[in-house]
Amino acid sequence: MVHHIMALYDVEIDLTIKKQLLPSLLGDGLNDSDSEVWVELSGINPENSSPLVLKAKQELLGIVNIDKIIYNNWTVNNK
Repeated sequence: MVHHIMALYDVEIDLTIKKQLLPSLLGDGLNDSDSEVWVELSGINPENSSPLVLKAKQELLGIVNIDKIIYNNWTVNNK
């Protein structure tokens, strides 16, 4: 079983600081932060995000919708 964790942050990036690479392996196994992806809020869309992430984006944008939504044909993107 594969699962992913998603977090939304409001950040300002300081481009003057040198980027540090994260180790792929830690003492207790693979580093689950090794392949993080930073995406602008405007770049989150149905082609690259799960329904839960799209719902979080709506909330951040102040779009309130508490109606039940059923995703009969939603599939996991293999990218």
